[in-house]
Amino acid sequence: MRRILQASAIMGLSSVVTVGLSALRYKLLALELGPEGIGLLGLFVTTLALGVTLFGMGVGSSGIRQVAASQSDDDGFGAATRAALLRGSWLLGLLAAVAGLLLFPVLRASLFTDAPALFLVGLVVAIAASVVSAGQVGLLNGLGRLPEIAKANSIGAVIGTALTLGLLPAAPQWALAAAFVATPLAVLALTTGYTYQLRAKRTFTWAELWSAFRPMLFFGLAFSVSLLMSNLVQILLRILVNRKLDLENVGYFQAAWTIASVYLGFVITSMAAEYYPRISAIAHDALEVNRQVNAQVRLMLFIATPIIFLLVFLSPVIVAAMYAPEFGRATELLRWQLLGDIVKVASWPVGFLLLAREAKRAFFLSELIWNVSFLLLALVLIGPLGLKGLGLAYGCAYMLYFAAVLLFSAHLTGFKIDRHVWGFIFSALALSLWARSLSTGRGADNLWGWKILIVGLSVAIGVILLIQRKDTPFSTKRL
Repeated sequence: MRRILQASAIMGLSSVVTVGLSALRYKLLALELGPEGIGLLGLFVTTLALGVTLFGMGVGSSGIRQVAASQSDDDGFGAATRAALLRGSWLLGLLAAVAGLLLFPVLRASLFTDAPALFLVGLVVAIAASVVSAGQVGLLNGLGRLPEIAKANSIGAVIGTALTLGLLPAAPQWALAAAFVATPLAVLALTTGYTYQLRAKRTFTWAELWSAFRPMLFFGLAFSVSLLMSNLVQILLRILVNRKLDLENVGYFQAAWTIASVYLGFVITSMAAEYYPRISAIAHDALEVNRQVNAQVRLMLFIATPIIFLLVFLSPVIVAAMYAPEFGRATELLRWQLLGDIVKVASWPVGFLLLAREAKRAFFLSELIWNVSFLLLALVLIGPLGLKGLGLAYGCAYMLYFAAVLLFSAHLTGFKIDRHVWGFIFSALALSLWARSLSTGRGADNLWGWKILIVGLSVAIGVILLIQRKDTPFSTKRL
């Protein structure tokens, strides 16, 4: 348990720095450029994520498992695995840069008709840098070098924020470009330095490198296709909002999505670095894996539920603080999305079980169910309900996803959610629904509402601490 908390603390502190600086960048850009500027930034950021997924081929994620499994073989296949991951990442980055330049006219004519040409060049560079650094981060993660990952992410965020803020007074448009280009380049430089000392001392033939790289590539492709599908859906959703509503509403959608991603990214990033290698190492032991997954669900909800409770109630304040008062229309969408995140947090550890067992087909099908259901429900609901419909579609899609991963994992390892964990999940949903009713009811914006918040939060924390007692089946201390 101590090791888990130490790893979470290291990555969590890095996430706090990254999240805080990201919020600062978005806040100042929102004040200067308004919803339209944030909507354009959202298109760039989403396209960046799509490019990294497409050309990274999931090697950074699959490499974690391969490196962690081969640590004991320092002179043989383990060293070849590390060398193959580094060289393969650089080759994939080069491929991304060449393909991006060839696709330049398509991007200019479709998504970025009004953006300067140099912005698109910066986008291509950012994609290539992110592809390479993803592989290098995967190597560090597989070797348990979490402090180096934390420093690279934090320092990269500092550099990106400094350049953005430095350009903002004189050239707001170029500050927007720096917001999505500077950090990937800084992280690439830092991870290259950290991994240079980890390079193999011996020379490997291309046949040896391909033998080590091939499992990472084939497993990563399944992971990459799933992420590619998610990124495509994100772009389609923004196009849908732009056509059904307007670009201003794309900005509101981006604001709500970013806030939800920021806090959830903190929880997931801080724990994924330790959790995924841990269950990958014991993937052959179905009983132990099932126990660890149940424990991880409890731990995730234990951390996330109070945060969601507060965010639901304080969403108007948070939206205004992170962006600007005119972004208030993002509040309702954010609240519905936060409710869906309860199910997302519960389903996330189960989804990683599929990855640990290399169940590529089951993982892909579960991701397909989520993405298709989210897009179809959004198409149906956005017309009559507007942005609120996106929030409802998000929550319903995650319910279907949770059902899918439970079904697949039960078939794979006999996994099932412990009945006490079900109680934890329903308690978290009830607390969050209560927070939403308090935040939208009478007095939510006056002194009485704040008194209710204090009492409600105290009850929420009390309930969670009670079920975390050492002598209860909920206890995360069993980790």
